[in-house]
This record gives sequence, structure tokens and C-alpha cells, in this order.
Amino acid sequence: MRAWYAKLNRPTRLAVWIMGGICLWMATGLFSSGREGEKDNTSLRDKREISARIGIRLSRAEPHQRSIALNGVTEPNRVVGLKAQTAGPILNFPIKEGNQVKKGEVLVEIDPQNRPEQLRRAQALVEQREIEYKASQRLAKKGFTTEVRYAESKTQMEDARRELKQAQIDLSNTKIRAPFDGVLERLNAEVGDFVGVGVFGGESAIAQVVDPDPLIIASSIPQTDLPKIQREGDVEVRIPGMELMHGRIRYVASVADNASRSFRVEVELPNEGYKTAAGLTAEIRLPLETVQAHRLSSSLLGLDDAGGVGVKTVDENGLVHFRTITILDEDESGLWVAGLPEQAWIITQGQAFVNDGQRLNLKKVKREGQEAARTTAKDKPTGEE
Repeated sequence: MRAWYAKLNRPTRLAVWIMGGICLWMATGLFSSGREGEKDNTSLRDKREISARIGIRLSRAEPHQRSIALNGVTEPNRVVGLKAQTAGPILNFPIKEGNQVKKGEVLVEIDPQNRPEQLRRAQALVEQREIEYKASQRLAKKGFTTEVRYAESKTQMEDARRELKQAQIDLSNTKIRAPFDGVLERLNAEVGDFVGVGVFGGESAIAQVVDPDPLIIASSIPQTDLPKIQREGDVEVRIPGMELMHGRIRYVASVADNASRSFRVEVELPNEGYKTAAGLTAEIRLPLETVQAHRLSSSLLGLDDAGGVGVKTVDENGLVHFRTITILDEDESGLWVAGLPEQAWIITQGQAFVNDGQRLNLKKVKREGQEAARTTAKDKPTGEE
């Protein structure tokens, strides 16, 4: 080989080197072209696999009762401050703070002092005046007494009866009783404190009793939703950390608040056994009018170029449409939306791979119930699959 190369002149040697370089370059380009072709084929396969991941589901509109969620705080049904109606030192508190009480139970005992003796004297005086009146009545019938004397005896008897009644009330007022079933929430006095009629020190009430059954949840509803309220409907009540509860509307204001132009609404929540405390934050969901709506998962929602919220659908010709929707409500099952036709095929899988106006080649569509169907995407302008 070397002897053959040595016999070649300089121009011939140069030509050999050039030809060898050209052959090497062509061989390198061939292998490179093969790898690029392999990459193109892989990319094409990826596109076809992506286009085959489009899924659709038939959605039908259903009657749905709209609702509006409002925030509020649980409040007791009634709160009463008990005041003294007679004067004297406090003798005893038969029931402790925080305990449940029944209507009529004694909560505060005031020292009766000499009131029992005053009652006995009033009873004796009534007996005396009644005897005197009866005697005067017999004498008046026989004409042995004047009409003035007879009238005086009757007046004296009636005055004695009034004094007896007042003595009975005064003695009864030494025991302050629960006005209804509830909870003795607070005591503002101590044994031995002297109380006056209606006032005790800086407090006007000796004790406070609350009625926590039912609880009341107060909130405000906008004037636009006021005509839509279903006042007889069930009201869902959610309190953090507790199970879902149900109440009813008991009051809707007929005059709007001057500042907010909203209307006060009160929901009554049964609270048997006083298991739920007052003062808790709560969410109430008031029933509104019934409308036709679709129930969708929030994962199906997307945005158009203008920022509108909607979903992608497919019509009978395979065309993709972006349909703007209005979200009406949200619950555990998903979103309730308006803005779709009575029946609509919703793209549930691969929404990101199709665009508004694109045509789908529907290979297999099962138009029953809510079943998903597999399709392949076909771009409308180019026609490439």
C-alpha cells in the first residue's frame, strides 16, 4: 500500500485526500439523518398517543334547587337577667353556674327576715275584717246600723285582703325562680350580699339564664336574593368540627338595613340536650329557586382568551366548542353550572390537547348514561391525524 502511494505524484495525492474526506462526510450525514428520522417518528407516535387520550361524557341537565351560603354566629333563643323584686341579704344559691335548670326551680334565695310573721299578721287581720263585715251585714239587714258603717266594714275587709296578698307576694319574691328551661349561665352576687329591688351594686341582674334550645343563627341576605328565598325549605347548617345539621327559617326582616341594604334572616336550629354551644361561627345555606343545571367536576373547568370560565364540549359533528358557564352552587358532589344545552358531551380527558373549533374523529362513542368514549383528534385546518 505504501509503495503504491509513494508512486503517486503530489496532485494525485491531494485528489485522494479530498475524495476520502467527501466519502467520510457523506457517511456521517447518512447516520445522522437516520437518527433524526427516528426522532421524528417518535414525536409523531407521541402526538398520536396524546390525541388518543381524549375522553367525553354525556351530561344531562337536572332540576337543582339553588342556595345561597351566609355566615353567622349561633345565639341562644332567649337570654334573661333575673332581678330582685324585694330587698334583703342573699341567703343561698341552690344551683351552681353552668347547670341546667327547669322552669320554676329556685335559683336565688333572699333572707325572708320577718316576712313570715308579717304574713301571719295579715292573715289574722283578714279573718278579723271578714267577721266584722259579716256582722255589719246582718245588722244592716235588720236596720240596726247605718249604711256608712256597713260600707266602712266592707272597705276595711278589702284592704286587709290586699295587704295579705302583698305579704304573700313579698315572701314569694325572696325566692328567685327560673322563668323557663335552660342553663344558669352566670351569677353576679355572693351569699351575704344585700340586694335591692331591681338593682344589685353595678349589676342590674343577680343571675342570667339562657335558653339554648333552639339556637338562633342570624345573618343578612342581599336584596337581589330576597325574593328567591324558599321560606319553608330545609336549611343546611355547618359548624366547624361538627356534623352537618338542619334548621328552618323563622324570621326574615321586611325592612332593609340602612347601611348595607340587606335583610336580616334568622334560622332556628334544634339543640336538644344543649349539645351545641352559643357563640360559634356557622355557615347557613338558604334554599332559593329551582333551576335546570349540570353537575360537573371542578377539574373540567378552563379559561378562554378573555378569562371567561367554561368547559369544552363536542357536538354531533365532532366539533369542539368552548362554552362559557355560570357556577350556581357547590357541594360535596361537585359544581352545579348553567350555560350548557339540555344535553352536552363534555370533554373529560385531554382538554389541553384540543382547541375551540377543532374537529374530532369520533372512533367510538357510547351515548348511554355518563360513559366516557375514546376519540382521536383531527385538526380542522390541516386535516392531519
